[in-house]
Parts: sequence; structure tokens; C-alpha cells
Amino acid sequence: MFLPRFAGIKARSGNNCSFKNMPCLDVVVVNVGSFHSDSNDKVTFCKGIDFSQLIELKLQPEYSDNHWMESLVHLLHNSLKLRVLMIDSVCNYSSPLFSNQPSSVPECLLSHLEIFEWEGYEGEREEKKFLAYILANSKNLKTVGISPIPFYNENRLESERELKEELKSMYRILSQIPTKDAVTTMILSKRWRFVWTMVHNLDYEETDRDKKSIWDFVDKSLQLHKAPILERLSIQLGEHCPVYADVGKCVSHAIEVRELYLECVNLYDMSLPKRLYKCETLVKLTLGRPILVDVPSSFIMTYFSSVVCLELDSTDVALCNGTNFSRLMELKLWPKFSDNHWLEPLMHLLHNSPKLRALKINTDYNNDNFSPLLWNEPSSVPGCMLSHLEFFEWIEYRGRRAEKELLAYILANSMCLKTVEISTKSWYIPDENSPEKMKDELESMYRASTSSQLMFSVDRD
Repeated sequence: MFLPRFAGIKARSGNNCSFKNMPCLDVVVVNVGSFHSDSNDKVTFCKGIDFSQLIELKLQPEYSDNHWMESLVHLLHNSLKLRVLMIDSVCNYSSPLFSNQPSSVPECLLSHLEIFEWEGYEGEREEKKFLAYILANSKNLKTVGISPIPFYNENRLESERELKEELKSMYRILSQIPTKDAVTTMILSKRWRFVWTMVHNLDYEETDRDKKSIWDFVDKSLQLHKAPILERLSIQLGEHCPVYADVGKCVSHAIEVRELYLECVNLYDMSLPKRLYKCETLVKLTLGRPILVDVPSSFIMTYFSSVVCLELDSTDVALCNGTNFSRLMELKLWPKFSDNHWLEPLMHLLHNSPKLRALKINTDYNNDNFSPLLWNEPSSVPGCMLSHLEFFEWIEYRGRRAEKELLAYILANSMCLKTVEISTKSWYIPDENSPEKMKDELESMYRASTSSQLMFSVDRD
């Protein structure tokens, strides 16, 4: 079974598991260790498992397992990019064994591990040896957290569970509010003041109410943030943003991100950090202002290979010429203001998105008061139209000549099209026409996909 976007898993020792067909797996919680068969042969759970993209690992040794340290070392050898290692041995009652120091140091310790936490550390001889081994070989370690257990009782375990549930609730709440509010709220409590640094959603938005730019706050807070992977990072900077703001460098602090939204009004020469082009976790990319997509030549055929959803304004479309979106499935485009050259760059982008299934255009902010739209039919049809495009939507369609030509081209060449949604406003329809006439005109256009459905609506507000 191949699960290319599977990103998290929980497993228990004793289960036969293979993770080799999960290239995007980056978070694992494992109750791991060894167990014995009837012949008393030790079976190590982790040998042979390749976690090539693993970034965060939480280990929970079973209550009677005293070989978990050896199993963990095997797992570290197979987790080359591991950045966060957390051990929770609260429920482990056996005396662990770490008798044979590994002959070689795992690569993740030498080059990637940044955070190490051990909850339930009791200071036993073997535990001390293992901790010393981790500390002595982790070249890039930034944070170490050790939480000992002075004694065991049911009340303490219940407190631990309550604390974990409380933290989960905090993370969930903090992820749903603007990051500035989250940080401001947390610093009021000495106990919880750093909780925000592990939140997986960061939302920075500069509003009209802000008398000065939030740039300094964005820059400093991202440097302090510790979560190895962000579900969403949104940065929206307004007119107060200083021209010296290096948003690209700032984003590089949180390079492992699944959804990225950037809109910087004043930064017209801003470029994306080069590491982002090869980010394997990035799934959704939204660029709201002119941002240079300058792909290094050495990244050809690999850049933005994980992006499946892309949202751009027309200027960004032009800057994406030559960019390869090999897995892109959904594209949303907002042509801006007086731009009359967005049709040709769109065709280039479609040629570079062979698996595109959904195309959405919103021309609400586009007008032709300055000059008419320019359209030249391409010499070849984009591959996505011939084999993948299933859904097409056009919001604020006005029926201009070039718009009609583009729409007719898409309908005539999209072999797999299932749904077409066209919406307009009553004041876009010329006096000599009526909504019914525009609908008839649309329905008369040739469609290569005879099974496709056309839906037309008019907003009369």
C-alpha cells in the first residue's frame, strides 16, 4: 500500500508494520520496544524500518521492557532527519539496559537533532549512560528538558494525564486565534508563557487598527518558535511594513510548513527562501502580492514537488513562468486591477501543472478600463486539460471578448471536465443582452466532455 501524504502514526510494539511506502511520514508516536517469543528470542521492533522524512518522535517504552534503549538507537539510525526526540518512561518499571554503546553515531544526532525531552527520568546507571550518549553526540542540540519522577502513585499519573489534556486544549485554542493575541495571553502566566512556541498554526495579520508594523514581532517570535512542523503559517503585512523587512529569511525559520500564505503590500522585490522550493511538507501555497519565484537551476524538476493547492494573483502567475508544479491539483487565480496580460502566463502555468484537476478564476478585482484583455491561443494544449481537469469555475465572468475566447478554449480542450460553474453580476451584462442570452451563449459553446454540467448564476445585488 502506498500512502504518499500520510504524515502521522501511532504504533505499539508487537505489531508487524512497514513504513517504507510512507515518504511523507514526519510524526510518529510509538509504544516501542522488544518482546519475546516462546523460544525467548528477542525481537526488536524497529530494525529495518526506514523513516526517511521523520522529524518528530515520541517514545513510550512498555512497562516491562528493559531493552527499549537499544531499540531506540536502531530507530535513530533509520531516522536521518529527526529534529525532536521525546521519551516518556513514566509507565516503565523495569531497569533499562544500555550495556553496548553503538559502534557508530546515528546521523540525526550529528546533524539534525535540536530538541530532546525525557519525562520519567530516574537517574539510574543505564539511564545516565544513555543520556550522556545523547548529549555527547548531538552536535546541533538547542533544548534539553529532563523531568524526573520522585515516586509513583495513581494520583500522579492522573495529574500527568490531566496536564497533557490541558496542554492539548491550549494548543487547540491558541491555534485558532491570531498569534499576537496568543503570545500576549500566555506571557501573563509564568507557568504557560512558552506554550505558544509549540503551537502548530501561526497567523500574523497587520490590520488598519495597527498604528505601526507588526514586522519586528513576526521576526522575533518566529525565531523563538520551536514546533518542528507548522500546519499553517500566514504572514500579512500592510503599508506600515518597513522596506528592510526580510520576510524570506523570516520564513526560513519555519521552513517545515504544510500551508503558507504570504501577502506583503510594500515589499515588491521580495523573494521566497530557496530552501522552500524543496520543502517536502508544503501542500498549499498562497501568494497575495508580487513575490519573486526564482527557482535555482539545480532544483529543476524537484521544486515545489509537494504543493497540491496554489493561490495566486495575476502578477505572481507571471513570476511563476518555468516553475514546475508536478503534483498541483487545485489552482485559484485572482487577476488584479488593470492587469490585461494574465491570460498568457496562466497558459504557461497550466502547461507546468500536468495533474491539475480544479481551476478557479475570480476576476472581481480586474477591469479593462485601461486596455482590453490580450489573448493568443497557445500552439499546444496543456496536458492537464487533456487528461486531468475535472472542475472549472469562473467568478465575476463578464463576457468580454478575450474572456469568451479563453472560456471556449478551456471547454473545447478539457476532455475530462465534469463541472463548469460560471457566475456574473447583473451590471456586467450589456443592455442589449439578458441573463438568458448570456446563458444560451455559454451553453452553445462546444464542450469536449459531453458529460460535463454547466451551471450559470447571476448576482442581482
